[in-house]
Formats: sequence, C-alpha cells, structure tokens
Amino acid sequence: MSAAVAHMCSGSPRIMVPVDLRRHDPELRSTANLALPLFLDVTPGQNWEEINAQLLKGMTLRQELSEIEGSGLSAIPGWITRGMLRSAHTLGGLTGSNAASAIVSHAGKVDLDKYATSTFTATSVRAVPAATGLVPVSFALVEHGNHTEITVSARGGRGVAAGLEQLLDHIERVLTATAETAVAPTRVVPALPVDNGAPSRETALSLFAQQVRANPDAAAVISPDTTVSYRELDRRSTNIAAQLIQRGVTPGAVVAVLADRTIAGMAAQLGVMKAGSTFLPLDSHHPASRIQVALADSGAVLALVEKPHVDLVGEVVRDVVILDESVQAESESAPVFPDVSPDDAVYVTYTSGSTGRPKGVLVPHRGVVSFVEAGREWYQLGPETRFGHYHTPAADMACAAFFSALLTGGAITLLPDDVSPVSLRHMLTESGANTFLLTPSLVGSITRLGIDVPSLRTIIIGGEKLYSSLARTACEFFGPDTRIVNSYGPTELSIVCSNHVIASGHPDQEPVTSIGLDRESVPIGRAPARTPVFLLDEQGHSVPDGEVGELYFGGPQVALGYLGRSDLTAQKFVTVDSEFTYRTGDLARLIPGETLEFVGRIDDQVKIRGNRIEPGEVQAALEAHRDVKACAVVVRKRADDGSPMLVGYVIPEDVAPQADGTQQLDIAGLRAHLADFVPTYMIPAALIGVPELPVTLNGKLDLAALPLPAAADAGVAATDASAPAEASVNADAVERSPQWTAIAQIWGEVLSVNPSALEDDSDFFVLGGDSLAAVDMLAKVSRQVVTPGGEAKLVAALDGFAHQLTLSRVYEAALSVSTD
Repeated sequence: MSAAVAHMCSGSPRIMVPVDLRRHDPELRSTANLALPLFLDVTPGQNWEEINAQLLKGMTLRQELSEIEGSGLSAIPGWITRGMLRSAHTLGGLTGSNAASAIVSHAGKVDLDKYATSTFTATSVRAVPAATGLVPVSFALVEHGNHTEITVSARGGRGVAAGLEQLLDHIERVLTATAETAVAPTRVVPALPVDNGAPSRETALSLFAQQVRANPDAAAVISPDTTVSYRELDRRSTNIAAQLIQRGVTPGAVVAVLADRTIAGMAAQLGVMKAGSTFLPLDSHHPASRIQVALADSGAVLALVEKPHVDLVGEVVRDVVILDESVQAESESAPVFPDVSPDDAVYVTYTSGSTGRPKGVLVPHRGVVSFVEAGREWYQLGPETRFGHYHTPAADMACAAFFSALLTGGAITLLPDDVSPVSLRHMLTESGANTFLLTPSLVGSITRLGIDVPSLRTIIIGGEKLYSSLARTACEFFGPDTRIVNSYGPTELSIVCSNHVIASGHPDQEPVTSIGLDRESVPIGRAPARTPVFLLDEQGHSVPDGEVGELYFGGPQVALGYLGRSDLTAQKFVTVDSEFTYRTGDLARLIPGETLEFVGRIDDQVKIRGNRIEPGEVQAALEAHRDVKACAVVVRKRADDGSPMLVGYVIPEDVAPQADGTQQLDIAGLRAHLADFVPTYMIPAALIGVPELPVTLNGKLDLAALPLPAAADAGVAATDASAPAEASVNADAVERSPQWTAIAQIWGEVLSVNPSALEDDSDFFVLGGDSLAAVDMLAKVSRQVVTPGGEAKLVAALDGFAHQLTLSRVYEAALSVSTD
C-alpha cells in the first residue's frame, strides 16, 4: 500500500520501506537504527496485497527475517489502504535524482501502557517521518486504539508546506467518505478559454488557398538561394497534383515524398494534398531499410523523390517520379481536384514502435487546422512569421514549421542540415527566421554559445521535458521582446495539443508569466478550444486535482489511428465519456491555475533530443545481430548535463568476461548493424558487454546492478568523479601539450569518459556523442582553448570532418586557429 501511495505521489516507481527488526524479535535490544531498508519497484495498477507480497518476497530472499512466520509487516487496515490509494496528491518537483521516490514507515499498533512507568504515564504518541537526503518525501503511520495517525514531511519551502497541508486535508476527506464518493466521476480538465463553437469545416488546403488569394505575391518559401511566392508555390503544387492524378493516384492514397528541405519538397507535399491524397514525408538520412519499411507498410502507391535519393526507394513502390523541373511544369489541361473533408488524412508519419516495428500515424486535416488556429494566439502566427525549418522531414516538427507558416500567410525559411556552432549562429542571426520550434536540448546548446541574438518573434520549446532553470536562462538569453512557449503534443495529437506561455513577448502589455517557474519543470499548460482533456487512473476514474493520472485527449486533433494496425489503434484510441480520445501514456497532474504539469511515462518510451524513441525497437534491432545472445536497451542520464541517453547492455555469444566483469564487444560491428535498421538518433550512446542481465524482485531489469555508462565500448574507462581534476590525465601517458590535455578534459566532461584513456584516434561519435554534444564540445574548445567567438574559424578548419571528429583532428584545428 505504501509503495502504491508513493507512486501516486511522484509518478516514480521506486519506494523504500524500512522494516524494524525489533518489532519482529523482542530479544533485540538497541537504541540504534535496526531497520532493514527494502526497495520496491511498483507498476501502475498494483494493489496493496500485491505490493505486500512483493515486500514479503524481498525479505525472504534476503533471509534477514526468514525465521519469522506469517506476514513480514503488520497489515495496514484496508480502509486506510483504499483511501490513501485514491487520495495521495503530488508534491511538485520533489523526486529529482533520489534513491527512491518516498519512504513510508508503519509503526503498527501502539500500546501506550508499555511506555508507562511508576512516575510517567504516556497519553499520546507521535510518529516522526524519517528525515533523509535519500528521498524527497516521507510518510509515517501509527495505529491507535480508535484511529490511525498519518504524518508526512518533505524538504522545501512554503510551497511544499502548503502542498503537504493540501495532501493531508484530502486524505482526511477521502478516508471519511463512503466507498462510492471516494471515486470521483470522470471530468474534463479545463481547456483554453476561447470560443467553443461548432467544429471548423476548414481543411489545410482551404487555409492555404485563403493565403494565396489574400496575398499571392508574399514570400511563401525562403531558401538560401531563392524565395518563392504563394502564387508560384501554388502553381508548382498544382502541376504536381495534376501529374499525380494523371498517373492514377486516387483520393486517400498514400504518396511518399523523399526530399530534403527544399522548395521542391514543399511543393510536393502541397501537391499530394491537392490530389486528395496523404503525403508520407521521408528522410534521406535514414537507413534505406527503414525508408523501405515505411513505404511498404504504408502501401504508398507512388513516391516523389529528389534525384540523389532514388536508390533509397528500392523496388517497394511501383511508380517513382523524380522531383525536377519537368514534374513541376504546366499541365496540358486544367486539372479537376477532388473534394477534401476535415476528416480526411493529410499526412502520415512513422514513429518508433515498442515491438520493433515502426507505426504510421494518420493525421487528419481537422487536426492540422486546430493546431494552426490555436497557434495564431499561442505562437503569434501570421503574415510576419518566418518559421525556421531545420528539422528532419520525417518528423511532425517539420510539419509544424510547414503548416504554421503556409496556412497563416507567413513564410517557411529552409535552413542547412548540419547542427554546428556556425549553423546555429547563422540560423539565429542571419537567416531572417524569427520563429523557431526548438527542443530543450538545443535551447541549452544555443544559450551556451554566447550568441548575440537579435529580437525574435517566437520561440516554441517542445519535444522534451523543460526544466524551469533552463526556461529562466532562455528568458534572459532571448530577451523580453521574444514570446517563449512550452509546448506538448505526441504525433497522435496533430503536432502540439497543449501550451504554456513562459514569456509573453510584450513586456509593456503583459508581464512575464511566472506560473510554474518556481517548480522543477515548466507546466505543459492547457489545451486549445474543443479539446477535452482527461486525467484518469488505472481503473479509468478521474483523479483529484494535484494527483498523477494518465493524460487522455479528445477533440479535433486526435489522429485517425495507426495505418494498418487496427489492434494497436483499439488499444490507444479509446472512448471516454462518449468522447473519442487518444491515450497518451503520459503521466500528468493538474496544478494551481488549472494548468497541466508533465510527470513522466507509464512505459519505457523516451524523448531524446526531441526524438521519440521506443527502446524496445532499438533492442529488437540489436538482438537481430548474430553475435548478440541477449540485450537490453535502457535510458540513462549523461553525467555532464543530466540529459537522457540510450545505453545498450549486451550479452555476447560465447565470449569470456574481462577482468572487470564486462564482456568484450565488437562495438564498431554492432553500431554498423544498427545503422542499417534505425536512424542515427536511435543508436545507443554507449554499448556495454555484460555476462548477465540482472533482475529485481518483481522480474524487471535491475538498473542499479548494471555498470554505469562508460566508454568501455571504445576502450575508454568511465570518469571517476571523485578524482581530482588535475589528476584526470594519466601521468604515465604520452606527454601531451596543454591544448591537447585541455581538449581531452572537455571531451571527458561532455561524453562522461575518462580523459586519461583518450587517444589521438578517439572518435567523438563512437564514444556516444551526437550533433548537439558536438556543438557543446566545440563551443567549449573555442572558449577555453582558442578564443571566445572563434567557433566559426574552428568549424571552418574542421570542414569535411563534421561526422568524423577525432581528438587529433579537433586538436590540430584548434592549434591552427590559435596560431592564425
């Protein structure tokens, strides 16, 4: 029961329960703490009987109480169990990086006569929750003759104290209520207070047509080489649509678009829409096998492909059309386009699948329209918008840029591929773009570059959990004239379905929004009009305000389902109070101000650098390698900034363990194998060989028993955080210059590796780095080894080696820049 309470309070599955040995052995005499700490991992939906059985199993396995028969702990009364399971409120931002989410102590029944002496009579007893840095919140329960006393404590200031009072008040209300009233009826979380009139009958096509009529000569697409007006983009897309119809493409059919961020790619997507079809955006940087899986799974009848990428399509699609000038030429006769309704699919994108198979999400026109209409207010979308597009074409973040600009009269600004200090500087200061959708990871990298950014229109932050510390840094970095919004939305909910304004961008009219910035993470805000939101427990009942529940969204932005996956669609798209909803799998709570706060996931899905990843898909790809006997792919935190990264633990076939207990792996071979099946962002940052995969009491993978991510996969040992910095570079190693040593030290910080084990040929990306980590690394090298503001020269010196950053190359480039 206690574990279930703690899980509801924090959304974290680990709870510590101290078992006092003196309660079970009267012969024990000691004033010292003789409590046995047991850690329990709780899954949503477990009741108190199941958790108590898990507790007994833990004590039996450890044999500390093996001589005791019966229950290991006094059974807590069922009426308290049921009440606390339904009533525990969440204490915001208390879990952090703790050994457990909470500690729950049960003192059992207290007989006051046992405390009496000839000169002292005990009239009351109080339970004092354990005060420990191991956990953020503590519960203590004492059973008296006619009542049970519950005490709760937590670290923090006035806000936490108020939360504790609210928690106890609600527990008292629920425990004194009947079983019927203890379960709240399903209710809708408040949405954005705007007109909730009839559903819009607009489509993405009709909104684009409005912009063409209103201002045909306005810029629609801005590329590094040219600018295309709405009139010209309309003409090109119309010609593409005409050719699709001539080739027999019918309404509702899926047409793939394999193009980079180009004008032709933008025209192709619009052309598919005009033909009444559904466009499938693909990324030429993804493995050919993944591209072909999406083509086959979607049943694409035709692919519009830029010439350099034709070989990636293979023979999966019966008709391949090259996106060149000829396909955009005028058709001989005026085309007749089919009618398109709001419920028709406009695009399909593929997301990571937990079973190892990506799944295609069908997004309707009504969803895009709702997103854009809400964005007019949230993001200040309109003719002045210049939306910077640097995203992978295959993700819905690219669709956000595409629709936000072209359906509101703004322009989409196409930006270069590689993320580097130079490209980020260009993107923010020279591209002309004034609106960006950035992940928190990228925001962090940008703020560390020290760029003097001009006043921007809007910064939308999404794709990952946004911590308040970074939000405050972003407000200071971008300045008071920039609107900053924290956004939330899975692909199944048409890009973004909830927003929280952090800074208004109008300091003279509105103050900077402070709601949530005093919490650990920034709220995800509220949903747009006509979007019912439900917070439900495992039984489908509404949770009280402040309590953690699973998010369900209804309304126009709910996707049509998973393409060709009726079984999975039935699991995730469900009816709640006669409302067709998407079950997100995300845990959240309603905090003061009727605002949603994201807590975590009910499963293993994770967002890394804004990319949605199911570790199960990566694990399935890794298990397919002939030399892998078994494996597990999990999420760990980077040592430098605490951001999430994937780590693969592998039991290789018939390999003897090394001296440190790990197993030798063919890292290069495993990475090459993964690169054939999954995108680069899904390849684990570290691959570690292990002799076995340890499990917890309830059969789950025991992360605590696995070695921490080290660069053992590249022959580099993990950094010893306790070692003094000046001793971090091996004194017995080859004598290095101060610059080489400084760069190695920076690599150690960014990659969480031991600088003393680095060599000239150590590869940044093989060691687990990615493009954003490379940005941080090069920025630090520029500041500490070269000169502040020297990023441009340093990156120019590394031209041609952007994806092969060895330590020697970075050192030589830094040396050449320093001697200029």
